[in-house]
Amino acid sequence: MMLTPYTQALPTLTRPYASASSSNSVTVSGSPSVLSQLVESEEFKGLKWKNLPIYGPMHASHLYTEGNVDEIIDGLNLDCGPERSEHIPFLSGNGFMINGSNFASLLRSAAMAIIGQPMRFIELLDNLRDHIQAVNPTSFEMLPICTTVDRLVYNTFKSTPLASLVPTPPPAAQQKSAAPETSPPNPKTAKLAIIGMAGRFPGGANDTEAFWDLLYQGLDVHKSVPPRRWDVNTHVDLTLKKKNTGGVPWGCWLDDAGLFDARFFNISPREAPQIDPAQRLALMTAYEAIEQAGIVVDGTPSTRPDRVGVFFGVTANDWAESNSAQDIDTYAIPGGNRAFVAGRINYFYKFSGPSYVVDTACVSDNKILNF
Repeated sequence: MMLTPYTQALPTLTRPYASASSSNSVTVSGSPSVLSQLVESEEFKGLKWKNLPIYGPMHASHLYTEGNVDEIIDGLNLDCGPERSEHIPFLSGNGFMINGSNFASLLRSAAMAIIGQPMRFIELLDNLRDHIQAVNPTSFEMLPICTTVDRLVYNTFKSTPLASLVPTPPPAAQQKSAAPETSPPNPKTAKLAIIGMAGRFPGGANDTEAFWDLLYQGLDVHKSVPPRRWDVNTHVDLTLKKKNTGGVPWGCWLDDAGLFDARFFNISPREAPQIDPAQRLALMTAYEAIEQAGIVVDGTPSTRPDRVGVFFGVTANDWAESNSAQDIDTYAIPGGNRAFVAGRINYFYKFSGPSYVVDTACVSDNKILNF
């Protein structure tokens, strides 16, 4: 991109830059305010342009280095272990082959291509054509994922020796390409953004990072019913003939469901034992999620207590039902009724926005704090 007096007057980090290029267009990225001034400048007179729904500084070689990518990838703590040396070939945004012996190195190359390398569609298409011709296939198929670049490939390859092999875009793609363009979505109208998360999971995964490792390793963490939950000998019947029994002696269990720092949440020793573990876990994970998101309640207009709502999914009243015949007192209802779960969070943090407990059976495992 040629520097003009306008761009030269800006600091390097705020100058607009060419993030992508093709045979008939150039994508210029930058902050909204800078781009607004750029399109009104003398250099843009007579040029056709349109806004794209891109809300981050991507493909910016002047903003990111390999060190930045290393910090991102190393922070994921990927312990891939021995992997297959062969994998499906990957091409970068410039069309060059990405070499990597394991998932971590491939992810590093992909991250660098996304944030630190401009997209050059001419080189990408040329190299893609060469790779396909080298394989000499009888046919090939394009599977676009969240993109319409397959139509660019289709139109480009129509004038090459690969024309007879190029598949025709499906009718849905043709209809979409023929439909009038709609205005890009406005990020200010977004309905939901996940800014923090926390949880407790089976298999000893007491946070989201441990849960990710569990999923990555593909572990099966089911085990027999712990004695502290119920007695398998009296509550399970594998023949399914006895009433009031279950037919499965296994499950996926939280190892430390009872751990709770009552004093931290200003709860008395008398009340704490009568509080459903679901409420205790809700308090702890809500605290962790807010901390992870860097939220300081009442620190900004959007985090005022009256603007914070709690939407909590919960089902079943196991704790209340199991303890209904025990030595209960005045704390039994607020501690065991599932309608009090969202209120427990609101009460502790002094939130006064919406407070909903939603029961949609198995789907009710999603808990959201809405700022």
